[in-house]
Amino acid sequence: MSARPRRTRLFEDGKDGKRHLVAVEWVVLEVGQPAPVMFGRKFDGPNVIPGVGSTYDRHVWLYKKNPAGLFARYNPKVKCPAGTPTHP
Repeated sequence: MSARPRRTRLFEDGKDGKRHLVAVEWVVLEVGQPAPVMFGRKFDGPNVIPGVGSTYDRHVWLYKKNPAGLFARYNPKVKCPAGTPTHP
């Protein structure tokens, strides 16, 4: 991973047994630089991801409404599968 943003997609298991896209996340390795800015907002962090290191991230809940806001780090309406590691 570099200091350039890498985009990932976040999915949730649906009641129909299929995975549904709920958000997009950008992750940037933290290497001593200020938090990146995207969409006029600073990335969250730095946060430690086991096996990756210190990172900044920006979530955008485009596909599932988030009562905490479009750019909130977590969405209380999204349920992770049992046994999935979660961020602190």
